[in-house]
Amino acid sequence: MALARQKQSLEARYGELVARIEHPYAGMYVPVVRAQSVGGDSFVIGEAGEGERQVLFGFSTTCGYCDASLASWETIAAHLAEESGVQVFGVSRDSLEATRAYMEDQGLSFPVVTFSEPRIRALYRLQAVPQTLILNGEGRVIFVRLGAVESEAAVDSVVAAARATGEAGTGGAALEERGASAP
Repeated sequence: MALARQKQSLEARYGELVARIEHPYAGMYVPVVRAQSVGGDSFVIGEAGEGERQVLFGFSTTCGYCDASLASWETIAAHLAEESGVQVFGVSRDSLEATRAYMEDQGLSFPVVTFSEPRIRALYRLQAVPQTLILNGEGRVIFVRLGAVESEAAVDSVVAAARATGEAGTGGAALEERGASAP
């Protein structure tokens, strides 16, 4: 009986470790990346400045859950447009060409950059999409939502997290997971 409980505990801990390798989590740091947007502009992702936030919407051009999240992401971007110190970006897993074609169909109002290099996607844990990340000015993840963002409550939770001043591990971080798809 004791061995069975110990085995269960070890399996649970192993599952948690695997999740930390595969998915972003509150408290992790991401590297600073200069990324080109679909519009040709260059942006620095992962470093916003002290007291500032970056909201990243990770997606793939072929993901149905991502398509379902677009309207909510637009709503979030609109709520945060007037917010001082908050930058909003779409982050595509796909090539610049594929993302550009996708954007012509979708016409999002926020800048979209591409992380088509596998190493960068791995460092940002951009394996499963859609995902919504909020980074503090130092490139630390303070909020994660894996899966589609479709409900008003989900939109409100992302907006509130982007406006919050708390740091990961002090009540300002969250992890939500719903309907994420892996490539």
